[in-house]
Amino acid sequence: MNKITNWLLSISSIIIAICFIIFLTKINIISISFSEPDNVVIAIIGSATAIITILGSILVAQLSSNANAKQQREAESRKIKQDYYNRFIEALTTKLAYIKDSTCTEAIESNQKFCLEANRLPLYASQKVVKFVNDISEGKKASFSELFTLIREDLCSNDYEKFEESLKFNIQIPQLPVRNTK
Repeated sequence: MNKITNWLLSISSIIIAICFIIFLTKINIISISFSEPDNVVIAIIGSATAIITILGSILVAQLSSNANAKQQREAESRKIKQDYYNRFIEALTTKLAYIKDSTCTEAIESNQKFCLEANRLPLYASQKVVKFVNDISEGKKASFSELFTLIREDLCSNDYEKFEESLKFNIQIPQLPVRNTK
């Protein structure tokens, strides 16, 4: 959290402390009367305010720590997701490089790698990306710019929503070389 938020939380904890003291005087837990010396009243109010301020500071520190931890988890998650997307794009690019010569060993290996990465997509990718790749695997025409737009959207959001029930995921099976049986 930033400095302004910490400052506002500190001020609000002091205001809460003052309100708490006023509340205690209203319900006669602390009785403030003019017969008591002013120094005693001021000491009681000061002590109560200090205790509540310390508790408020602890709360602010905990909230700041939680916010920082959440930001670190989100950054780590985004980094892992980006690494997996890089692997997927690399496998897709390599597969497309061998599209005209699908019988060579490199083409078969690149197809196997692509299938592995495509099958891994539902573990980290958004539903939109998974659906888009499924549509491509079913033969629907699509643009790569749309795929990259969907990936960028997914990387920039931290929504881990569940997939809709209607999503149908097709597992990618690599092409096997045709063997002569003669």
